[in-house]
Amino acid sequence: MEVLSGPWADLALLLRQTALLSDQQQDTLVCLLLVVLFLSVSLLLLQLIVYLSWKLRQAEAELAAFPRQQDAIHRQVNQSAHRRRSFGSHSYS
Repeated sequence: MEVLSGPWADLALLLRQTALLSDQQQDTLVCLLLVVLFLSVSLLLLQLIVYLSWKLRQAEAELAAFPRQQDAIHRQVNQSAHRRRSFGSHSYS
């Protein structure tokens, strides 16, 4: 068997110690790891919610900054739609 050194030796020792733990200790360790995993996922979801709300506020601010431009765009779209409707209603006889 080859002798390990450095971080690999530490990992091998940790694995040996984990294998020697009693069932109750293993259950406690598994519960602790599950709690840490749950908290990590919860923190990631919280960060996602905060980021998305920040982006939404940013988009709302950009839209509020250009109300006149929006009105002009709506007027232009409505005028072109009106022209198309009025063009289609003329008869060519």
